[in-house]
Order: sequence, then structure tokens, then C-alpha cells
Amino acid sequence: MRATARPPRLRRSRSPPARATFTAVPTPAPSPSAPSPLSPHARPFTYGGGSQQQLVTSVLERAGGTLVEGDAWDLYWSDGVSPDDAFRKLDGKRRVCGLYSLGWLCAKNGLARSLERARVLAGRRVAHDLFDFAPRSFVFPEDFQAWRVRAEDEPDVIWISKVGVSARGEGVNMVTDLDAVRPVTDLVLQEYVAAPHLIDGHKYTLRVYVAITSLDPLRVWVYPDGLTKLTTRPFTLDRASLGDRFVHLTNPSVLRADTGVDLASSCGRRKPTRASLSTARSRSSGSTCSSIARCARGSWR
Repeated sequence: MRATARPPRLRRSRSPPARATFTAVPTPAPSPSAPSPLSPHARPFTYGGGSQQQLVTSVLERAGGTLVEGDAWDLYWSDGVSPDDAFRKLDGKRRVCGLYSLGWLCAKNGLARSLERARVLAGRRVAHDLFDFAPRSFVFPEDFQAWRVRAEDEPDVIWISKVGVSARGEGVNMVTDLDAVRPVTDLVLQEYVAAPHLIDGHKYTLRVYVAITSLDPLRVWVYPDGLTKLTTRPFTLDRASLGDRFVHLTNPSVLRADTGVDLASSCGRRKPTRASLSTARSRSSGSTCSSIARCARGSWR
């Protein structure tokens, strides 16, 4: 008999699973005359609410969608947080714009509790590596006593208070008197980042636009550009400046009230507080000296 080669034995890999990949994908502008190739078939969709119905409807109809009323939809779109009822109607082919309970993560108190819960589930050693990007937060009134102990044990730590569910910088203040803090419901006390990265001496925040199309496997699409928001006044931790919101906050709704900007330091124009990420990247590469003043005459908006 002729010997037959035995198939190799398959061994189970002990290597850790591959981590999710975040990819920046350029988005070409669609041709005005040609329909978008997002969907080759007409799909019914419904608009759940918001202020962008005309824009959303126009884009989805160009992609082959048909606006319908009632429950005969394949896609449920809402500008805000999609209601739980929409998720209950998922049947395998339907899609909902958003993630279940996303509103909980979009609120400061919900995000703080979720991160703390994740730390507990991950364990102390793993949590330090996974969640060290987020300052420790305390949600009142449950965490009031724990915060007091932490604040008294570390008197040099600076704290910032935030309303649990708010936006545009409303209810965000630096803590200047620990004894004045009260256990108000859903108030969040967070350790202030004392050494932030700066652009030309100013604090800034980044707004990155992403689309999560799958959780298992995790699939995240990252738009190649975004928004940079800067303070109007240079960063300092001087105690006298802790009450100056124009030093510590980057919310445009707050900064537009700043009438004390030194116009001479920004090329004779009001200092810009927003820029695209690509502009900020190009302006801040290498030396960041006078980058804000230079950009005032450029493409900052």
C-alpha cells in the first residue's frame, strides 16, 4: 500500500486576539448627478427626530432610500439618541442609527460611572493600563464622602466640577473652595489635568468624527479631519486664574463672551478659537511659537 501523508495537527494559538483597528478613510465628495453607491437597492427609512431632517432625507434618498412613516422601515435615523423602542424592533435586517443606551455614555455622570465600573471589572492591574487616560471622577451624592477623603488626603490636587447632564460649558467650574462643594445630585467632581498638552500656550480639545458600524467584531471608521477648539487666554495654574473660564474651558459658547482678548497679539484680529484638525496639525508641527496668531490670517474659522 502506498503511504498516505497524514494531515498536520492543528494547534490552538495561544497568542492574544488582535486588537481593533481604527482606520482613517478619506471620504470622496459624491457626484451631484450620480446616486451614492451606499445601497444598490431602495430601502425604507424613517426619521426619528432632530433638526437635520432635510439634510438626512436628501442624503439617504440619493443613496437609494425611501422615507416612510410608521414601522415599515429598514433604517431608523435620529439626530439625537435613538429611543429604546427602535432597538426592540430590530429583527436581523433592520438598522438603527446609534448604539443602545448611548445617551448614558454621552452624559458626564453616566460616562464616569461606566469607566469606574469598567475599572472594577478589569481589575486593578489591567485597569491602570486601559483607563489611565481618564481622570478619576466622583459622582454625587453617592461619592461625596469618598471625594472628601481623597481631596483631604491630596490637598495639592485641583478639582473641576461639572453638571452631570449638560453641554456648552454650562455648569462647568474650577473648584476654588472645597468647603463650598455640596453633594448636589448628579454633580461630577473630576481631578483636573494639571499638565495638558498646549498649542502656543493654550489649552485645546479635539473633536473627532467616527462611525461605529459593528461592535463584534469592533469596526470603527474615523473621518480624516475634525475640529480643534482652543481657549482664548494662555493656560496657567495660578490660583487667581482658577475662576477664569477663558483660561480653562474651550467651549465656543463660553469663549464668545471674552471681551478682554489682546487684539495686538493676534495680528490685529480677535484670536480664533476653532480650527480644522488638518490646519492645527500643520500649524503646530515643529515649533508652535505664535501659531495661533499666524493662523488668524489663514484658514482658522
